[in-house]
Amino acid sequence: MKKLLEEFKKFICRGNVLDMAIGVTVATAFTAVVTAFTKAFISPLLALLTDGADMSALKWVIRPEVTDGETVIKEEVSLLYGTFVQSLIDFLIIALVLFFVLKTAAFLNKHAEKLANEVKENMEKIAEGVKDKLGKEIPAETPASEDGDVSATEETKAEAPAPVPSFAASQEEIELLREIRDALIQKKDEDKHE
Repeated sequence: MKKLLEEFKKFICRGNVLDMAIGVTVATAFTAVVTAFTKAFISPLLALLTDGADMSALKWVIRPEVTDGETVIKEEVSLLYGTFVQSLIDFLIIALVLFFVLKTAAFLNKHAEKLANEVKENMEKIAEGVKDKLGKEIPAETPASEDGDVSATEETKAEAPAPVPSFAASQEEIELLREIRDALIQKKDEDKHE
């Protein structure tokens, strides 16, 4: 029994189950909002077309009610198509809203990918520029020989310190490099979480 409870706890606490529960809750709330919107705005407009009749009250009477004064002898038989039409309108509004939400999300994803590609290209260009600047060497000072001759011998060239790369970056380049570094760190962290 204890093992069964532990398995159930693992099942309930899994991320997919919680995500699904949140999705169902949001969908239920969204349905209520769309239904309220339909009743508040769409139904009155449709009531103009149906001579003021409530959409959900529309029905097609197959057999009218038969009464004997106050008592009902035979119940009315009717098809309540108004409720179906109301549900159909709700469905169409929900589908339309979801369509626009998905279109907007697709547009934003496409735009984000475009920006990411531009940033990547810019980072590559900057990296190439930095590599070019770091690759240029400052000529080492030519050491003088003991007799004051400035021309260096092969031995003094070998003993001369390695040339120091020169890189004078502007403030904009430094800020851009920092942004690139931060973006790479953030991307690395996101990849770890996935």
